[in-house]
Amino acid sequence: MKIINFSHPLTPEQVAQIADLLNVPADQIQVITVPVNLDLEADLAPQITDLMDRVGLTGQEWQTTPFVVNPPGLAVAAAMVIAEISGRAGYLPLIVRLTREGVGWTVREVIDLQGIRNAARAARW
Repeated sequence: MKIINFSHPLTPEQVAQIADLLNVPADQIQVITVPVNLDLEADLAPQITDLMDRVGLTGQEWQTTPFVVNPPGLAVAAAMVIAEISGRAGYLPLIVRLTREGVGWTVREVIDLQGIRNAARAARW
């Protein structure tokens, strides 16, 4: 299992929390951190594509490797990352939601975006 992190570096405690929520041993998780430094005065699409390329997964790996995403904090960048992942992987990913707790951040939940999409399809008819 991989965590693709587009945010602040995750602490060992946060990785352990994600592992617990996914029911995966923490030592079987690899964190891929991709620093996000966007030029907000330039078009975002090519910058997001560059971020995705820096993850380092092949086309085959995007489609077969289990992963969860810690999206960037900027909402529009997060939406674009999810769109890129959907295009590359063929489905919407699991994402991490962190919330402030005291002076730090804790993992509150892992959200199954594909599950939400599938459930929402019932509202189409």
